[in-house]
Amino acid sequence: MKKIVILLTTLLVFFNCGEQTRHSNRTTTENRNQFREKLIHETIEKSLQSGDQSKWSGAFWGMGLAQYRSAVCDSFFQTNMTNLPDYEPGIQRGVLEVVYGLYPSEFHEEITHLIHKTDNPKLFAMMANYLIRNDQSLTSEIKQMLVEKFPNWQQNGILISLHHDVSENNDELPSLTDLLTHNFNNKPVIFSFHRQNRDYQGLTIIRKDDGEFLRDEFGHLFHIPHLARSNSALPSYITNGNSPQGIYAILGTGQSDNVFIGPCKNLQLRMPFEAKPKYFDHSEKSVWTKDIYKHLLPKTWQDYFPIYGTYYAGMAGRSAIIAHGTTIDPEFYKCMPFYPNTPSLGCITATELWSEETGELIYSDQQALAQAWESLKTERGYFVLIEIDNKQRDVTLNDVLPIITKCHYETLEVSK
Repeated sequence: MKKIVILLTTLLVFFNCGEQTRHSNRTTTENRNQFREKLIHETIEKSLQSGDQSKWSGAFWGMGLAQYRSAVCDSFFQTNMTNLPDYEPGIQRGVLEVVYGLYPSEFHEEITHLIHKTDNPKLFAMMANYLIRNDQSLTSEIKQMLVEKFPNWQQNGILISLHHDVSENNDELPSLTDLLTHNFNNKPVIFSFHRQNRDYQGLTIIRKDDGEFLRDEFGHLFHIPHLARSNSALPSYITNGNSPQGIYAILGTGQSDNVFIGPCKNLQLRMPFEAKPKYFDHSEKSVWTKDIYKHLLPKTWQDYFPIYGTYYAGMAGRSAIIAHGTTIDPEFYKCMPFYPNTPSLGCITATELWSEETGELIYSDQQALAQAWESLKTERGYFVLIEIDNKQRDVTLNDVLPIITKCHYETLEVSK
C-alpha cells in the first residue's frame, strides 16, 4: 500500500490526476451486494434452471465474471456436456468457455469424445486447448486431426494459431532492445510487458515519438501495472480469450457507457482486420496481408510467430479490445495473484479503487495512463504487447529498467 500511495502522489503532481472527480454508483458496498445477489440467484442459477436457452448466455457471462460455481451450475454442465452438439454454435461456445475457465479438468472424457464430432474451427480449437492443457501428449494427435478435418486450415486465423501451438517450434524471444528502439513510423509507442501466465500482471511504459521514454518531473520512468488476462484465460485467438500479443493501433482516448468499464478515459485500440491497414502503416492499402504487418516490425522480430497474435486474432474476427479501467468488484478475485485488479473479456485492464461509501474514485492507474498519453499531444500511435517469459510473478520495474538502460546506451552509440 505504501508503494501505491507514493506512486499516486507522483502521478498527481505530474499529470494532475485529481483535476476531475470521478464517480461510479455501482462501486458502493450496498450496490455491489445487491448486484452480487441478483447475479448469482437470477442471472446465473435461475437462468440455468429455467431451460430457456435465450437466458443461458447471460448465465455463462455471470459465471465467468464472478468465477462462480455451485451445485446448480455443476448439475447443468454435467447434464448438457453430452448433449452439446444438439445446441447452436453460440451456446456450444458459451458452454466451452465456462468449462475451460471454471472446470479445468472435470470434462476431459466428454470433450475427448466431442472433438471428433465438430467441424467448427473455433469449437475445435477450444476443445483442443482444453485437452492439451490436461495432457500434453495429445499434441501430435490433435495436430493430425486438425490437418485432416480442416484441409484449408492455413486460411483461418484460429487454426493457423492452433497449428503453431501443437507443432514443435523454436520461439526464442528476439532482442527486446531491437523492438524498443525500432522506429514505428515516427509515432509514440506504448510497450506492455507480460508473462506467458496471464494470472500475473504485466508492466506498461510509454516511448515518445522522439524515442525517449516518458518520465515524470523527477526523472522517474512512467509505468503502470496492467492485466491482459480474460475471465476464462482462453488463448488470445479465441473469442473472449486473453489479450493478444502483438501490435495494436492507438486511435486516441474515449469514454465508455459500459458500467463495468467505468467513467475514466480508455485507450482506443484496434487490431489488424478490425481496422484498415492505413491506421497501422499510414498507406492507402485496402486489404490486409501478413507482409504489411511484418514490415511494421524490426527485422529480428519478423519471423517470431508470437508477435503476430493481433494479426491472427483480427483475422479470426476478434475486436473491441481496448485498454480500460474497472468498476468490477475485486472481491470476486481475492484469491488470484492479480487482485485487486479484475480481468475482462479480453481487454487490457488497469487497477482502479473506488470508495465503498460514496463511489468516488480513490486511485486509478487507468486515469494516469490516459492522461500520460494525452500529454503527448497526439491521438495516433501504437500499443505493443509482448510476453517476455514464463516466470510465475508479476512483471516489475526491475525487470524492465535494464532493458531501458540498454536502449539508452545503444541509442547514444548510434547517434555519435
